[in-house]
Amino acid sequence: MIYELQSIQPAALETICDALGQCRTTTWKQLKALIKLELVVCTSFEDESLYCLNGRYNKIISESLFDGLFD
Repeated sequence: MIYELQSIQPAALETICDALGQCRTTTWKQLKALIKLELVVCTSFEDESLYCLNGRYNKIISESLFDGLFD
């Protein structure tokens, strides 16, 4: 989810569901867990909630994804 969100952020829940090919409930549970870990933030724009990666963690997330490819 973090990898997909990195490329489509900020994104609405439905957009994230479509990108991941998951149902709304599963995606929402995963987002809630990432929000609790402060890796994802939710912001309101007009009548919609948009989700994006927490800017403070972008570098850590990118490094972790990169390192994971070469383990």
